[in-house]
Amino acid sequence: MNEETPTTSAPDSRQSWLRRPLCVRHWVWLSAGMLGIIAMGLAYYARFESFEICTNCGRQRQVVNWEVPFVHRTMVQFFEVHETALSHVLLQLELQVDHEHSWQHVFGSGNGSPLVFGTSRPIASVFSAPASAAFLQEVARHEGRSVAAAWFADFSNPARAEYCRSVAELMLNQQFADRDAFRAWLERTESDQRHFLAY
Repeated sequence: MNEETPTTSAPDSRQSWLRRPLCVRHWVWLSAGMLGIIAMGLAYYARFESFEICTNCGRQRQVVNWEVPFVHRTMVQFFEVHETALSHVLLQLELQVDHEHSWQHVFGSGNGSPLVFGTSRPIASVFSAPASAAFLQEVARHEGRSVAAAWFADFSNPARAEYCRSVAELMLNQQFADRDAFRAWLERTESDQRHFLAY
């Protein structure tokens, strides 16, 4: 009687992965997981976040740059623009005309860099002060839009920004019966501030 010899078939490639030793599969999955964690860590580390202001319209912008790790070369940028009390007043007074944004760096950090401050910190200080918007409204009411525009130009000047903020904050809780009262207060306040800054 002839015995049939068993035939062997080629292994199914779809099942070859499952037939590998368990330790090999665990090593592959572990390596893939570690690589994923390293990639996410580098992506987070290479993120540079910054805060900017537009000196033309008073808006603020938060920016996230995804950069090459350890190198400040931007690959992808996301940003979000925010209205401010100052930008609303400029729009109301029609001092915010069509323009190209002039974004100025205030501060930022990330991708191996500590907190980096820009030269626009004094401008950001007066732009973000609640008193600044109210002050421009009061100037426009008593002195006109052209004088308000001149004060806003001083807001945008780093050499004058802190001075403007001081004057604006001194106006809070003040009441002015008319233009003469406002002008007298403003002249007295500016004189006091110049005397103070001289020392």
